[in-house]
Amino acid sequence: MSNLVLTRTAGKSIRLEMQPGAFHILTVAYVGGEQIKLELTNPDGSTQSKRLNVGAEWPIGSGLTIKLIGIQFRQAKLGFDAPQSVKIVRTELLERVQ
Repeated sequence: MSNLVLTRTAGKSIRLEMQPGAFHILTVAYVGGEQIKLELTNPDGSTQSKRLNVGAEWPIGSGLTIKLIGIQFRQAKLGFDAPQSVKIVRTELLERVQ
């Protein structure tokens, strides 16, 4: 398992590749106070959403767990605990490459 920490503001997203060629998009929909709302778009187009308070975790599957570490200046600090086979990329980096 590996750990990664990313800071995201509302509207920013992360691409998760839990299986080769199967991309999930995790979007921070809302950041406020001590809570955020995350939206997960699955490869089949279905979506899930979850509100997290600081310190709470959301197990996604394939050994991936997301934890809200903290909120500062309207930025959510997210911790990812995942097997090394899971690829986690900020979507704006993918847009720059294309």
